[in-house]
Amino acid sequence: MTMNQPNLNLDPAGEDPIYAARRAEAEAEAARLGIKPFNSLEEMAGDFWPEDENIDDFLAAVKEWRGIPSRRRLEEWP
Repeated sequence: MTMNQPNLNLDPAGEDPIYAARRAEAEAEAARLGIKPFNSLEEMAGDFWPEDENIDDFLAAVKEWRGIPSRRRLEEWP
């Protein structure tokens, strides 16, 4: 395709129709679930971990949530 040829896969707004349909489905599902876009990074950061906990405890918890055994648990393994 050259610069002068239109991309026939795009709708008149310049968007891939399959992508546009899937985006519309995702937006509709988000609206149904009450999920709204965030306006700042502070909103996205969340507030789920106590500030007085150290980073090692946090990382160990994430690994545990993901099912990854910690070095401590491996050392304690019988």
